[in-house]
Amino acid sequence: MLNVTPIKGMMTVIYEFPVDSETTLQNYDIYFTNEELTDEQKSLIEWYRDVFRPEDLRLVESVQKGLKSRGYRGQGASWPTVA
Repeated sequence: MLNVTPIKGMMTVIYEFPVDSETTLQNYDIYFTNEELTDEQKSLIEWYRDVFRPEDLRLVESVQKGLKSRGYRGQGASWPTVA
C-alpha cells in the first residue's frame, strides 16, 4: 500500500506478506525526497516506529480478533462501492 502523507516530500509504503491463515508479516518503509535526513525527519521516523505503528498494529489485531468472535455476522465491506 502506498501512502502519500500530508508532509511535503514524504511517503510511506507498506508491504504485507501472508505467512499462513493466522499470520502476516508487514514491512513499513518511509521515503523522503531529500538525500540526507534532517533531525526532524529522524524524529518522525522514530515516532512512526515507537508510537504510530504499535498503536496501529494493536488496532488491526483487535479487529482480527473481532472477526473470529461469535458476534461477527460477516456483513462484508464497511465502505461504499465506487461505480
